Order: sequence, then structure tokens, then C-alpha cells
Amino acid sequence: RRDKAGAISLIMQAMPMIYSWEREKFEKAGELIGQALRIEPDNAMVLAWAAHWRMSHVGQAWTKNPARELERAEELCLKAIKIDPDCVSKEDVDMLQDLIVAAISDAHRKADEELQKQMGGLMGGLKIPGLG
Repeated sequence: RRDKAGAISLIMQAMPMIYSWEREKFEKAGELIGQALRIEPDNAMVLAWAAHWRMSHVGQAWTKNPARELERAEELCLKAIKIDPDCVSKEDVDMLQDLIVAAISDAHRKADEELQKQMGGLMGGLKIPGLG
């Protein structure tokens, strides 16, 4: 129980640092989230905040490989929403997970399309490696 409280405590410390939008604080938040993941690697809240941090890292253009960061964020999201077969009827688990994955994939596709539109307008159609 102490480890779980430790992971949540680290996330709570990281939250205001993320929203400060100051790079040094933001990077420190990433370190705290990484510690929380090491303590509680299957905690859905920790996984979700880790994904959020990575998406924000890309959004601030503070990563050298945005495509990889987005891929890792998606992996964290999928791990966070893994359905416990004991909570639903066994025959529904695969269908529910497929629906969730489809919804995430659709959201990811729409986010990519919007990013491309915005980047195209800003960059005059210039292609940037890793961004499509």
C-alpha cells in the first residue's frame, strides 16, 4: 500500500509542474512520472498521466521524435484501459477492448489530421520527418 501511495503522491507532485508550461519544471514532472511508473507500472492513473505528459511533450515541440512519443503515449493508454475479465462477462472482453482500441485509433487519426492541417498552414506545406 505504501508503494501505491508513493506513486500517486509523485503524480500529484508532477501535475502542477506539467501545467506550468516551463520546460525545466515540465521535464522534472516527466522524471516524477517515470518514478511513479517504476513503483506502480500497472496503475491506470499513473499510465494515463504518463501518456498525457508524452502528448504534451510533443505538443510543446520538446521532443526529437514526435512520432515515437505519440506511439508510446498510445501504448500507455492501451495499457491503462486493459479490461479485467473478472469485471465483465468473459465473452465481452475482446469486443470491449476492440471497441476501445478502435475509438483510440480514430481519435489518434483525427488528431494527426488536425496536426497536419495546422502544421501545413504554419509551415506552408513543409514536410517534417516524424510528423507524417
